[in-house]
Amino acid sequence: MKRRGYTLFLLGALGLLSLGSIPALAQQQVPVTANIVVDNYFLICYGSLTCLPGGPWSGPHVNTPFSFSFSISPGDAIYVVAWSDDLVFQGFIGQFNVGGNIIKTGDPQFSVCATNDDRDTAQQAPAVADVQNKIQACNTNNAWTAPAVGGARDAYIHNPHNPSAWLIPESNQWGAIPANANWIWYESGQCPDTVDGQHSPFIPGCNHREYLIFRL
Repeated sequence: MKRRGYTLFLLGALGLLSLGSIPALAQQQVPVTANIVVDNYFLICYGSLTCLPGGPWSGPHVNTPFSFSFSISPGDAIYVVAWSDDLVFQGFIGQFNVGGNIIKTGDPQFSVCATNDDRDTAQQAPAVADVQNKIQACNTNNAWTAPAVGGARDAYIHNPHNPSAWLIPESNQWGAIPANANWIWYESGQCPDTVDGQHSPFIPGCNHREYLIFRL
């Protein structure tokens, strides 16, 4: 999907790099800054698949989002590969500055693909080749869909049916992620919420056909 001369993919797994037709004179490098919080684990990848590991979620006490700065060529993709430990809750929130264009989670430009290849720990991070194969499968099978969108940064991570069920204590200290960014994940329909019996992608802890690929 082309967006102002670049294509952005965010993953709870990895989105496929998609290079469009780019004029030779438009090959200037585009600076990117990403600020991300994921429960529990993630990679951020870009270009022809350079991948950087993200830090693990450490309970609700996450005082500082993980920050990344790099450059891409116009038309290059950016990916966030994310997966959870299937316990308590799960979610992804962040902000991306791509050449001066601000894109926050919850933006309707995001899409997601579920890979059905469950990972539960940092040590089980998928290899780059595996991510590339999953991206190709997502494209071939037209498996991209809109992510589930939860509450804003300071509201609640998980349960749209019960907004007071779980607040994130330090989220109002996450200055690098704006208050109007939203938590997102994938809704598999496999895990009804134990509070009110309705499906929620954020709580309870569940394998929602992870790992996931978010694409912008």
